[in-house]
Amino acid sequence: MSVNVIYIFLALLGFGFLVLIHELGHFWVARRQGIDVEVFSIGFGKPLYFWQYRGVKWQICLIPLGGYVLFKGGDEKSGKSMYDVQGGFFSKTPWARIKVLLAGPLVNIAFAFIAFTMVWSMGGRLKPFEQYTKIIGSVDPQSELCQLGVKSGDTIEKYNGHPFHGFQDLIYHGILKNQMIQISGEKINYYTGDETPYDYHLAPYHRQHDMKDLKTIGVTSPASILYFKGFDPTLGHSSPMFDSGIEEGDRIVWANGEIVFSTEQLRQIINQRSVILTVRQDDELKVMRVPRVPIADLELSKNEMGEFTDWRHAIGEREEVNELGFIPYQVDQYGFVKKEFSFIDDDLIKAGQKLLGISEEYSPLYEGDQILAVGDMPVDSGLEIFKALAKRDVYLIVKKRTLQDESEMTWNDQDQRFRESVQWQEVQKLASQIGTREMVRKMGDYELIGPIMPVTFSTFYRNAGVPEPQTTKEVRERLDLDHSEFIFLGSYLSSQMVVYNPNPWIMLEESAAGTWRTLSSLATGALSPKWLSGPVGIFKVMHDGWSLGIKEVLFWMGLISLNLGIFNLLPIPVLDGGRICLTLWEWATRRRISEKTLELILLPFFVMLVAVFLYTTYHDITRLFGG
Repeated sequence: MSVNVIYIFLALLGFGFLVLIHELGHFWVARRQGIDVEVFSIGFGKPLYFWQYRGVKWQICLIPLGGYVLFKGGDEKSGKSMYDVQGGFFSKTPWARIKVLLAGPLVNIAFAFIAFTMVWSMGGRLKPFEQYTKIIGSVDPQSELCQLGVKSGDTIEKYNGHPFHGFQDLIYHGILKNQMIQISGEKINYYTGDETPYDYHLAPYHRQHDMKDLKTIGVTSPASILYFKGFDPTLGHSSPMFDSGIEEGDRIVWANGEIVFSTEQLRQIINQRSVILTVRQDDELKVMRVPRVPIADLELSKNEMGEFTDWRHAIGEREEVNELGFIPYQVDQYGFVKKEFSFIDDDLIKAGQKLLGISEEYSPLYEGDQILAVGDMPVDSGLEIFKALAKRDVYLIVKKRTLQDESEMTWNDQDQRFRESVQWQEVQKLASQIGTREMVRKMGDYELIGPIMPVTFSTFYRNAGVPEPQTTKEVRERLDLDHSEFIFLGSYLSSQMVVYNPNPWIMLEESAAGTWRTLSSLATGALSPKWLSGPVGIFKVMHDGWSLGIKEVLFWMGLISLNLGIFNLLPIPVLDGGRICLTLWEWATRRRISEKTLELILLPFFVMLVAVFLYTTYHDITRLFGG
């Protein structure tokens, strides 16, 4: 708690510093131009502390969300115009006033460059691999993108005509009111190394469990490098993986027939109703991934249902036949495939398969194929196949950590290192011998883990002998996980950290481009103001930055300072940019703006800024508390 209080104090200090240098810019140039300053304020509202120094009232106010410099202006008692007050702001030439107004924003922009330079000179920041990768981690199986063949492991090169820089681009475009999205990249076969370019225009849509108004075209997460971190010291013994042989530092690269690219994709794989079979097909041994579907969904004759019932009694299974799973094929007593079963409701089943991620990657079986093993369990009969399919096992292939994995990875080479750090053909070779006589558990740096029987959240906590936390129940209810029979492996996974360190000019350019893109989207109505961060959001970012280290603090202070500078240059009358525009108009027309006219111009925009402040603060607080 005490540490958190310190971070809050440091965040306030950092934000106050950015306001201070902005106002000092105005103050210093104003004094150089012979303009008298009456008040220098950090914050708004009632002064908490103030002092007089060299004719200036310096004060710190109650609301630490900005500041101002009050120049000498009109003298109501003397009846003088603001343009006639000696030492006043409006008594100076337009060019002198413009220099004063420019000084604040330019100081903020200059500080941003200094902060970025310091981050760069200190070696850059450590960021999660997934933040800057171009590799897709998971795809919504219900999306048009998935139907077009884009899948986990493929890359994104351009998004809406812009070079793709990472998952933050997906989030940004997900909140824009775009009618169509253009996406292009490469479809990659990791086993062969083949790359096929793609370019699609897709309509964004809203997924059921995503934030309101957040849309997607189907990319649900970026890629990650998943390392096994260990078990919970209290609950770990109830994890399905506890006795599997997996070790801390192992990287999960394959699961149930698919290369693993993210935790989201791993969750999809685990929850797919699929099974790994070793099959003799056309006198050739093949390891295949085949759907495992509820028997209740199959269109069976009375004799076929009777055979399943007899098998159920033979293995002593307590669950009813309709609640058990099987492959959608009739299998005889020797394990040969006789025919493919039809589904009771083809449209319904296909929709269910689509929801579960069942795709064309599943291998078809044909009449005459012989099933020799389910997972790593050899089978000699239809009964043994039925018994093996009564369980929902998961097989993993992990890569043991090597010295190469320990070497530093940068944002420039992370995707290349992702592909080159695994011998994908070795993974394929190890996977292809599951269930065969030649089956081995280890091959070089790779090891087969399993079978693992995943469990539901409720079963996990019940096995641990503790009540399920309320927070976990809320997550399950919100995502409807019980309905989808969500299961998990009960372990901690961590991702790879990479060094992000472009030179300060690039950081400045990218940050300014992002700010401009946001402002232009606001102006065109493509972006709702509700997604902007107000003072509360900015304060939270600075608070979180202090908890991550000085380099993170410097970066965010630089970014916020840059945004503060650019925002103040906007042509809005109450901001520096708007005052500059009014001064330029006066200069060009040689006509002074009266005090009353100036007041009429400034007042509505001041009210507008207050409304924006309240609006963004409301949404900041809503996001902060998960509303």
